Order: sequence, then C-alpha cells, then structure tokens
Amino acid sequence: MTVSPPPVPPGKSPFHVRGSTYLGVRSYIDEQIPGGLPAVLAHVPDEAVRAFASQVFLPVAMYDVLPLRSITEATALAEGMSYEESVRGRARIVAQRDIRGLYKLFFKAVSPATAAERLQRASLRYFDFGELEILEKGAKRTLLVQKGMPRFLLPWYLPMIEGYTAVVLSIAGARNPTTRVEPPRRDGEREGLETVSLRIELAWS
Repeated sequence: MTVSPPPVPPGKSPFHVRGSTYLGVRSYIDEQIPGGLPAVLAHVPDEAVRAFASQVFLPVAMYDVLPLRSITEATALAEGMSYEESVRGRARIVAQRDIRGLYKLFFKAVSPATAAERLQRASLRYFDFGELEILEKGAKRTLLVQKGMPRFLLPWYLPMIEGYTAVVLSIAGARNPTTRVEPPRRDGEREGLETVSLRIELAWS
C-alpha cells in the first residue's frame, strides 16, 4: 500500500469534517503508534499533507476531509496493518468511547433500528456534505442511501462505518450486526471532484 495524495491541495476541497475527527486520529496515533505523529508522517511523501496533519485542530472547526485518507493510510503503514483493518479497528475504539460519553443518552434504551437511523443522522453532523435517505426501517434491517459522498474518501468511509456501526448496534441489543454496501453510483461532482451515492444495508439478528 502507498499513501494516496488528495486530488487537490490540502485545504482546497469543498468537503469538510469537524476537527474532532482529526483529533481522534491524532490521539490514537499518540497513544498507539511508537514514535507518534513523526513516525506516521514518515510514510507521507507529500509535504503539504505533512504540514496539514501537523497543524493544531480545533474540535468544532471545519477542515478539508480529503487528507484524512492520506493520513490514515500512513497510520496503517506505521501499524503494519491492512488499511481496512486499521480503519475498522480504530472506528470500534471511537464508537466505544462515544457511547460512554458524547452519545451516552442519544443511544440509550433504543431499538437497533432506531440506533441505526440515529447513527447515520449523527454522522452527517460531522460533515458539511452528504444527504441521507432512509428507504426501509424494519425490526432486523435498515436500508438507506447516503448521497453526495466524495469518491476519493470511500476507502476510509466504508470500513469506518462498518466498525462504528457494529459497536452501536451491539450495544442497542443487536446480534451479529452486518453492514453491506452496494457498489457506489456516481451522482455528480463538486468543483470537479466526483461524488457518489451509497446504498447501505444494516442488518442484525
């Protein structure tokens, strides 16, 4: 695996995420990666991405989301793990932390179906892009469409939601939760960057 440079210079894309997401990755790097951030950035050839990753992030401020893929790819290299495994495992850690703190009441005493819907709507609060449509909400399955996602971000986004969702649904009482995503479909572009729609099935027993 090599680190993928963002399709536009860091800070220049129209897609943004709250700084808390970057802070979570930085906290993980500081706690889990020998050598911390410098060891991760040693895998990043793009000087602009290294500078972006080294800045001070504010939790509620909005930052270009596309460098997140580059930084987390470098994190996986520093860990010696596959990218999907690295992202999925970190998402589980974040979900467990959020359930104990930030979302303790948000997901308290709700059914898996309600938890699934709330989870997807909550995720949109972190981004300034994307739309959510719930197609089906049943006792054992929720089917939804996430629109307007930058294609470049998908390698990070898909294992992230898989890892995070599994924890949330399990805490809500679901057994054997699974996440299935159909191949993305192009739905447009923003400032020359392709966006896609994702049809996502969350199921459990």
